Amino acid sequence: MHRLSFLSQSRNNNFNLIRLICAVGVLLAHSHLVFTGSSLPWYMLGVRLDHMFVAVFFVISGFLICRSLVRSQDLRQYFLSRAIRLLPALAVLLLITVFIIGPLATDYPLSIYFTDPSTWRYFLNLNLFSIDTQFDLADVFSDNPYPQKINASLWTLPIEVWLYSMVATLFCIALLLQDACPPLFEKARQSTVLWGLFAVLLGSNSVINTLLSDRQDDSKTILLFICLFAIAALCYLARDYLVLRYRYAGLLWMGVVALLDTPILSAYVCICITYSVLVLAYRPGGFIRQFNQFGDYSYGLYIYGFVVQQMTLQLWPNIGFSLFVIVSTIATFGAAALSWHWIEQPCLKRL
Repeated sequence: MHRLSFLSQSRNNNFNLIRLICAVGVLLAHSHLVFTGSSLPWYMLGVRLDHMFVAVFFVISGFLICRSLVRSQDLRQYFLSRAIRLLPALAVLLLITVFIIGPLATDYPLSIYFTDPSTWRYFLNLNLFSIDTQFDLADVFSDNPYPQKINASLWTLPIEVWLYSMVATLFCIALLLQDACPPLFEKARQSTVLWGLFAVLLGSNSVINTLLSDRQDDSKTILLFICLFAIAALCYLARDYLVLRYRYAGLLWMGVVALLDTPILSAYVCICITYSVLVLAYRPGGFIRQFNQFGDYSYGLYIYGFVVQQMTLQLWPNIGFSLFVIVSTIATFGAAALSWHWIEQPCLKRL
C-alpha cells in the first residue's frame, strides 16, 4: 500500500536519515565557507547547494508539523513539543559559545570581553521569534578567513518558528470557522488543498524564478523555504489522494528538462523536491530503517557545525583543507551525539 495516508501512520520512516544526510551536506558546504571565506560555488537548478540541503529540512518540517497538529488537535502540546525540540539544545550551545569558546577565541582581554554588550546580547538568539540573529561576539574569530561570524547556521531557526506559528494560526481559524458555520467549513476543507496548492505555486513562480537567475538573495531563499514548507504541509492534508512511487518521482524530474526556461519551472521544481523527499522517507525499507535506533543527530550537527569549524581554524590556523574537514566533522559529530543523548533525547522523553 503506497498511499501517503497509509504510510504516514507509522513513525518507522527515513526522515532521520534524510535529515542527517542534509545536515552533513550543510556541514561540508560550510567547511568551504569557513576555510576560504567564500561560499561553495556549486548550484542545483540555480539554488546554492547548502541552501538546497536546508530546503529539504523545510519540506520535512512542513509535513511533520502539519501531521503533528492535525493528529493532536492540541495547541498547548504542539507549542510545548516545538519548544522542547529546539530550545534546550540551543540554550546549551549559546552557553558554551559565550563562556567557553568566546573567551578562548576573542582578541579582547577577558575583562573587556565580559563587559562588552555584544557578549550578553548573544543570548538573545534564544528568542526564535526575532529574525535579527546576532552573528558576531566581542572580536571572536577576528583573524579567521570568515571573520567574526560565530554561527552562521542559526539564521534559519527563526524562520522555522514563524512557520510553526503560522500553521497554528491557520488551525485556530479553521476551528473558529468550524464552530461558526459548519457547512462553510466543510466546503472550505474540501477545497483547501486545491486552492492552497494553487496559491503557493502561483507565488513561488515569481519568487523562485528570481532564485533561478544569477541573483542570490537571502530574502528570496527564505521565500523558497516557505513555499516548500507550505507545499509539504498541503501534501499531508492531501494524503488520501497521494500515492508514493519511485517511477512517479522519476517522471517528475524528467519533466524538469522539458520545462527549462519556462515560467512554471519554479513551481514545478518545488513539487519535484517535496514529492521526492516523501518518497525517500517512506518507500525504502529493510535494513535502512535500522538507522533510527541511533537517534537524531541532525539538529546537533546543524547548530554546532559552524562554530566547531571556526574553532578548529582558530586553534589550528595552518591546517590543510582535507584535514580541516576531517577534524571538524569528527568533532561536530561528537558534539551532536552528546547533545542528543544528554540534552535533546532526555528532554523529549519528558513530553
